[in-house]
Amino acid sequence: MFRNRYKRAVDFTALFHLLLICLLALSGAVYAQETGANEAGSQVTELDAVDTGEPSALQRAEYADSLWRRWMEVDADGVRTYWFRRSFEIQDPPAGGKIWLTADDDYSLYLNGEYIASDETEGLDWMNIREHDIGDYLVIGRNIIAVQVDDVDDTRHGLLFGMTYETIPEIETQLDRIVQRELDAQEERRLEHIRQQEAAKALRESRREPPSVGELRDMRVIEKNKLE
Repeated sequence: MFRNRYKRAVDFTALFHLLLICLLALSGAVYAQETGANEAGSQVTELDAVDTGEPSALQRAEYADSLWRRWMEVDADGVRTYWFRRSFEIQDPPAGGKIWLTADDDYSLYLNGEYIASDETEGLDWMNIREHDIGDYLVIGRNIIAVQVDDVDDTRHGLLFGMTYETIPEIETQLDRIVQRELDAQEERRLEHIRQQEAAKALRESRREPPSVGELRDMRVIEKNKLE
């Protein structure tokens, strides 16, 4: 019985798309946290999985971790590594997800402190967007995406990022939605029936001919008898 209910839940999988379109090139729509590679050293080359995506080096006050700037406004002296982060909540069990990503020049992608992938091409090939499957790394509750970008040639063209994920609602919630949809459909059919009846009545009344002389005489007689 439980298996059948679960299968039904999968059949009615609901899609919840998280659109995190981060267009930084030229627009400056996403903020990057900066640090000088010569100051932080090797501490910012990896994310610490224990603290779900927050690098220990950027937590220290001497590196001004509270300073967030648009990439296009950053003073490039000594700055070659950038971190981009975004958190989001998932209410139901995740069923899958994908990220589309490219950056100038090289990037490393992390989700919830887990390394996902890096730009595997050599050179400055940042014009091609790559797709990454993140279904195995999504969790119920708070999720944190982090992207480390190394701007090798200091051109600062930015980051292009897109993401969608899919969830399976809880069975009880799913059944409630199905029942509510059916109730809404029944109510709409009832209201449509009433509207059709009213329209038909209005049409009949508009087509009625004025009463004849005999009908008017009979109506007067009826009204007279009522008064007596």
